[in-house]
Amino acid sequence: FVLGMRSFALEECGDYAEAEKTGRAAVEFNADDPWAIHAVAHVMEMQDRHQEGIDWITGLQANWNAANNFRYHLWWHRALMHLGRGDLDEALRLYDEDIWDAESDEYLDLCNDVSLLLRLELMGVNVGARWQVLADKVAGRTSERILPFIDCHLVAALAGGGQIPAAREMTEAMAGAGGVFASIAAPVSNALIAHREGDYASTARLLGEIRDTIVTMGGSHAQRELFELILKDAEGRA
Repeated sequence: FVLGMRSFALEECGDYAEAEKTGRAAVEFNADDPWAIHAVAHVMEMQDRHQEGIDWITGLQANWNAANNFRYHLWWHRALMHLGRGDLDEALRLYDEDIWDAESDEYLDLCNDVSLLLRLELMGVNVGARWQVLADKVAGRTSERILPFIDCHLVAALAGGGQIPAAREMTEAMAGAGGVFASIAAPVSNALIAHREGDYASTARLLGEIRDTIVTMGGSHAQRELFELILKDAEGRA
């Protein structure tokens, strides 16, 4: 377990070779540790080794798919690998069949859902009514202030489902909470709302202003890449 955690830390620090070596060693000790499997998947995602990542995750599926809700995050990682290959239909199938859990409002599950739907939309996929169902689920968790990174995903879900007033209200609450919620999460959330409303110039300005400090909001490099993708999309459209 310690090797698995160390592997992820090494990956986040950019030492991909040592991270992969350590993560694979952790899996050799205990192939049922989904965190170690996930850490190696992060290395492959950061290095654009998409087919290797799919093979790695799928080859160990019997070990991690019996885990708790964290299994959805590994399905999410596999979906990212398919996005990297341009397999958009497969990524959407994974969302519907393996990632989405109608009964769960666990925060990581919500982040997985929001992140994948947004990425699919940025790649031109019409995700239909999936946003509305997700927004209804998120509506009950808007006052918790869990983590800036997570709260921004909840705002994105509300905005995606057409609940813009609720998204603005949540953003205002973050702005009044101080700390990273005010300095990072609120502008990111305002950018997400602006992007949903088609105000791409404001989106690009808001995300550009906090680009160098967005790491402080939490989440991994692979997860925060979503905001970089939105920034690039907004810059292009603006």
